Amino acid sequence: MFGISALIISLPSFVLFTYHTLLDWYLLDNVTQEIMKNKDTMSEKEMNYLLSRELSHRINVAAAGTWTLMTAILAYKQHL
Repeated sequence: MFGISALIISLPSFVLFTYHTLLDWYLLDNVTQEIMKNKDTMSEKEMNYLLSRELSHRINVAAAGTWTLMTAILAYKQHL
């Protein structure tokens, strides 16, 4: 019985964390492309802002990806 309840919690958590990981990955890609496209025409202030956004999204992708992996492992272990 504990296995099923843990699985019921793990699967929606996996979906939620996967969604947030992919969303931040998409935003990271957009910011990176904007930096590369406009790097010669931006002011230093704009560049610093975009670099801070890029770093923020990198951290979010790593954190959400870690939670995604952990919930996948928990769901898999409960399934066995």
